[in-house]
Amino acid sequence: VVNWGMESIKWQYLIRKNEKINLKTSAQGVFSGITISSLTPNRIGEYFGRVFILKKTHPVRGILMTIVGSLSQLLVTIIMGGMAMIYVIFGFPEFIYPATPILHGVYIVLLILLIVVLSGIYFNLKGVSGLLHKLTVRWPRINRYIRVFSYYNRKELLIVFLYSLGRYLVFSLQLYLLMRIFHIPLSVFDGLIIVSLIFLGITIIPSVALAEIGIRGSVAIYIIRQFYLMKDFNPTSGLEFDVMASTSMLWLINIILPAIIGSIFIFKLSFFKSSDNEN
Repeated sequence: VVNWGMESIKWQYLIRKNEKINLKTSAQGVFSGITISSLTPNRIGEYFGRVFILKKTHPVRGILMTIVGSLSQLLVTIIMGGMAMIYVIFGFPEFIYPATPILHGVYIVLLILLIVVLSGIYFNLKGVSGLLHKLTVRWPRINRYIRVFSYYNRKELLIVFLYSLGRYLVFSLQLYLLMRIFHIPLSVFDGLIIVSLIFLGITIIPSVALAEIGIRGSVAIYIIRQFYLMKDFNPTSGLEFDVMASTSMLWLINIILPAIIGSIFIFKLSFFKSSDNEN
């Protein structure tokens, strides 16, 4: 409830530049997006599921506004995962194979560059909008929609970023608590480092939400095993089951249950209504 409630508030905040919606409508859009995204690669269907619940906003504008929110969430994940990766590289060099100083240096530089570039793009969307406006001047229809990115100033983008950070902390805490419930021995600090690495890995690997459970479990098992090896700790033989149980519960709570709820709203979307009228 807190996780997707914060996302609903964030989306409502983004959409208000073009259309004022209440929190209930925003939540319906978010849940509808989860339902459709569960069947599409890397959840790209989420954008379409959300925007069709809007009445005054053109779908393309709605999608671009939603992308701003997704970019902020991606930036948070990269920053937190990048910091965890840098900590592991310095603290446990053998974590990444092959453990060579040159390769570690390359990883750190690439991570820092990625964070700087994404931060520069996100917090300078007006500048990006101006550049895209010049590049698409020959395509007036595209050019008209590009202006959406200039709607938000840095203060507003920072507020959206903080909403995304709040969400990240919520589902990170969820996964850590689930691991503790399934008796995986982790301190709070080690747990948050591992969780950050897991979410970074899940973000990088392309997947479909319905198949994500296997990817989540595999990534989590690999990272936790490597982390324990670096600390000379021999976990119990049931570690794989405990990790799969933890990640599966998180997947059920944050993806499948919201997708089921979203299916209640899905046929209220204007897309389906217009299809019914044509039939």
